[in-house]
Amino acid sequence: MNHLDKPLFVYGTMLDRDVAEIVLGRVLDPARVCRAWLDGYRVVRIRDDTYPMLIEAPGEHVAGAVIHDLDRTALDRVRFFESYEYDFVECTVRIPDHGYRRAARFGAAHEPPQQPEPWSLEWWRATHKDRFLRYVRDFMAFYGCGTLDEAEARWLELEREDERRARQRTQSASAN
Repeated sequence: MNHLDKPLFVYGTMLDRDVAEIVLGRVLDPARVCRAWLDGYRVVRIRDDTYPMLIEAPGEHVAGAVIHDLDRTALDRVRFFESYEYDFVECTVRIPDHGYRRAARFGAAHEPPQQPEPWSLEWWRATHKDRFLRYVRDFMAFYGCGTLDEAEARWLELEREDERRARQRTQSASAN
């Protein structure tokens, strides 16, 4: 059985419908999405960034969702989006009224932070969503017609532009 035979467990920014639909390249069918929990983990911020990663945390759980019946293109698009920061892994999730099921998910491809900061979807939506959507749109525009390195370079370029604008605003405010 390969990853295509399992539902995809999502957490973090992929729980946001706008992000998920840009990444998947299609409107999400609510009948294919259901709540799920991943036991033994918690969500924290990746160091010096705004998006999440899972770390092992016995006795805790991560609220997420499973998306059923994704076609190869949708999974390839998710793989393209997540591949710089995450690896594809199998997991067992808890689904209401269905018990435990095998699923696929993406796990961080790097070491967890020494002092992890909590991450929440509500915090991210309030502070970073608008900018993140712009980054995701530009990044996913490279799917199928560019390379992952080109997409990542564009993401980093957008981050630098935003940092430059923020510095200019700070300098203007302190000059007044």
